[in-house]
Amino acid sequence: MNPHLDLLLSSVYEGPLAPAHRADLEKSGLTSATIAAQGIRSVPPSLFTSLLGFDPNGVRSALLFPYPDPAGGWFDHVRVKVFPPIETRRGTVKYLQPRRAGVRLFFPVGTRAALRANGTLLIVEGEKKALACVQLGLPAVGIAGIEGWHRAGSTSLLPDFASVTCGAE
Repeated sequence: MNPHLDLLLSSVYEGPLAPAHRADLEKSGLTSATIAAQGIRSVPPSLFTSLLGFDPNGVRSALLFPYPDPAGGWFDHVRVKVFPPIETRRGTVKYLQPRRAGVRLFFPVGTRAALRANGTLLIVEGEKKALACVQLGLPAVGIAGIEGWHRAGSTSLLPDFASVTCGAE
C-alpha cells in the first residue's frame, strides 16, 4: 500500500477535518457518524505530492476518500477532493488521483453485507452520493464520474464488479 495512504488511514494520524471539508461533507448531507465510519480525512499539504505522485499546483487543501475493499480493509487507491477546484481549458477539476491509477468502485462501509444479499443495490455517481444513500438505508456503490464503471478504452465492467453478487443466482 502507498505508505502515505497507510499513514493517513492509521490510528497514528487522527487529524481533525478542516472546517471547509466538514462543511462540504455536511452540505452533502453526511453525518459525523458516516464521516468517521468511512475514515474520511483532511490531507496535510505536506503529503499532497507524495500521496498523488505529482504536485497539484494551486491546491490549498485536500479531502481524502478512502476506498474500502469489500473483503475488508482498504484498497490501495487514492482519490481526493481538492480545494479550490482547478480550472483547466477542458473544465473544472474537483477530484484528483495519481496519474494512471485507473478507477475503482467505491464500496461504502455500510454496503458490504448488501453486496451478497438479494435485493436492490444502487450504483450512483460519486463517493458522497453513495455515502448519502447508505445513510438512508439504501445499499449503494459509487463510480468515480460518469465513465467510472470501466477502464479507459474498454466497455467491459471493472473487475471490482465481481464483488457484487446481489440478486445473482
